[in-house]
Amino acid sequence: MKRKRQRRKGMLREMLPTLYRIPQGLTFSEPMIHINCYGQIRLENCRGIQRYDQDEILIRLDGLSVSIRGDGLVMDTLSKEAVTVSGTILGLDFRY
Repeated sequence: MKRKRQRRKGMLREMLPTLYRIPQGLTFSEPMIHINCYGQIRLENCRGIQRYDQDEILIRLDGLSVSIRGDGLVMDTLSKEAVTVSGTILGLDFRY
């Protein structure tokens, strides 16, 4: 039963963008990371915050975790849709 539902869900993911001419990235909630030049990182479709302090923020995404390392890190935005982190960003690590 579960496999049937997953197969149907996969078919739906493939058909919807074609039917309604929607770009693939906008149709379903896949994790996205946006980095700008002003010391901000925006992570969309997060699953949770695993660790939070001024030197490191560990955020869980679908299938991986992202570690943001830096100085004076602050979560500016925390919502169901996205997390925005600002500060002096020194590095990003991806953990699968």
